[in-house]
Amino acid sequence: MDEQASRPLTSAERELQEVLEMARALGIERDEHETPVDPDATVVQAVAELGLDQPVVVEEPTVAAFLTEDQGEQEAVAAPSAESVQSDNAAWFAVNTYTGHERKVRESLDLRIRNMDVAHEFIALNPEEERDDSKNYVLVPTQQEVEIRGGKRREVERMLLPGYVLVQIRLDPDTRQVGNNSWYVVTGTAGVTGFVGGEDQASPLPPEEVASIIGQTQVEEPRVRVGFAIDDSVRVTDGPFQDFIAQVDQINIEKGKVRVLISMFGRETPVELDFDQVEKQ
Repeated sequence: MDEQASRPLTSAERELQEVLEMARALGIERDEHETPVDPDATVVQAVAELGLDQPVVVEEPTVAAFLTEDQGEQEAVAAPSAESVQSDNAAWFAVNTYTGHERKVRESLDLRIRNMDVAHEFIALNPEEERDDSKNYVLVPTQQEVEIRGGKRREVERMLLPGYVLVQIRLDPDTRQVGNNSWYVVTGTAGVTGFVGGEDQASPLPPEEVASIIGQTQVEEPRVRVGFAIDDSVRVTDGPFQDFIAQVDQINIEKGKVRVLISMFGRETPVELDFDQVEKQ
């Protein structure tokens, strides 16, 4: 039996093995014709031979999307036109609800509109529906997100306007305000605290603003939301650098990748990882 293989490794040899493993993990391969790293070399000599002591040259990506405080810069969404989202002689209004009760308010208010003979005063979200008892009138703006926290990925539905629902109401032809019947039906719904605009008056929303909100709800691809931002300190949770502490350098939403800087051998080395391979410290 090989005497060298049977004896326990010294601390210096273990350090050398770690250097070589990290070099391989970083994609540093030596040409087969080059002189291999001397197994008796010190860690300092091995680092120099592998080129790990050289300055890091980082190429800037041609396309990148970066996050700021958990928020990603997404591609511009083609919102519907203001004219297409608002009917003649009608306006959109925001209705205050108890936070967390938005869906419950939508169900209750839709039912009241259908059952209290005031459906003609509201604009249905699905006017093509033939049956009146299947029409909906209350919009709860939401957006699908892929949330990555603690190294785990899950799809969630996020409220775009927590504490609000939107309704489009036909205006009184004389006052150009919300009619008494519509006002009573909306404000009398459980979970509603009133219209946005004041105790006795509702302020219509600009059509352009409503179009923008609706456009965000129609995004096909879920938005990626991570629990860290540029310059945050993170822990690597998977892979050859597991349990290393690193600093977030770049976040690429399109690829689902994060580039972190790991401090090794007295210098910062960039490593690209998947979102679910890191978690915020």
